[in-house]
Amino acid sequence: MKKTLLVMMTFLPEFRAKLEAQAPGLDIVYCEKQPPSEEALKRASYIWGNPNEEQLSLCERLEWLQLQTAGHDQYMQPGVLPKGALLCNCSGAYGLAISEFLLAHTLVLMRKLHLYRDHQHERSWSHLGRIGIVARSSALVVGIGDIGARYAQKMHALGARVFGIRRQVDKKP
Repeated sequence: MKKTLLVMMTFLPEFRAKLEAQAPGLDIVYCEKQPPSEEALKRASYIWGNPNEEQLSLCERLEWLQLQTAGHDQYMQPGVLPKGALLCNCSGAYGLAISEFLLAHTLVLMRKLHLYRDHQHERSWSHLGRIGIVARSSALVVGIGDIGARYAQKMHALGARVFGIRRQVDKKP
């Protein structure tokens, strides 16, 4: 029986073409904007995306689930995945980009850049008060996984005193 890949996440056309070229014998079903059909879930040997528990209960043939997120706790409960199914997540895939995004927004807020931008559009050159600086500031990072740890490193490199909170006491970055 032909194996089916169920794609439950958005794939740009060029990525679809690459995927289809690399897996010519695979039946690929895309359901990016709507929930997958019951039939597609029953046929799925592989899934890319984050199906819910109800959807997974229909996946009789599932061998491999590739999440589009790092979080995977809900999939680790007994009976959620079919016996023998391999679970993969995107842990580590977003840390660099998201930590830089967080740093940029930290600087925007500390320097009031969003307010000065609005004033510039209004041709108002008034002073908006004291601005913050990262050096000698304190930062609390809640969640020291990949993203949080990279953000903490960037803030520390700029001179901030960084405090971190994580769920597991034994794992310290």
